[in-house]
Amino acid sequence: MGGVAPRGSAATGRAKVPEAGCGARALAVSADRTAQRPRAGDARTNAGGLTQPFACAIACIDAAGAVSGAVRLRDRLDRLKAHRALRRSLTPAEATLWKLLRRRAIDGRRFRRQASVGAHVLDFFCPAESLAIEPDGAPHDHDAAAAKDRARDDVLAAHGIRTLRFENRLVFEKPEAVVAAIRAAFEERG
Repeated sequence: MGGVAPRGSAATGRAKVPEAGCGARALAVSADRTAQRPRAGDARTNAGGLTQPFACAIACIDAAGAVSGAVRLRDRLDRLKAHRALRRSLTPAEATLWKLLRRRAIDGRRFRRQASVGAHVLDFFCPAESLAIEPDGAPHDHDAAAAKDRARDDVLAAHGIRTLRFENRLVFEKPEAVVAAIRAAFEERG
């Protein structure tokens, strides 16, 4: 699978990259330059030791040579970094709620923090129950945000995911009521 056009050649500016996640051949297409030798400490290298250009796209090509889809590798990495940052920096209400949910504390159900479902990131998600839990603070208090939340909940409901929303104040003042509401949601489904 190797083969890379040497730097500065009159080649097409394409560098073959080892297998992508789609199980087909993958081709990294440089936006403005050919592949370069890695610099010390550069983490964006492929198995052949060549750095990927900053603005590259991965195109999955099947055995017949047809393009099956294109994914911007950099966008996927940026999204992954953003999700990790969200998990590290919880709001006080999210941190308090996570203490109630973690380690299967409510009826043995497992919850995930900052879980991705399509284009949405759910604060807490129980896959076994298809239940999302969202603590809502001041940014959700005005009409535009409420409309956006309703639209998001409708999209999630179309995927079979129920959403419970709790005001931050309730999470701090009455955590037992929050846990009781979550348990009631479990019983309601089952």
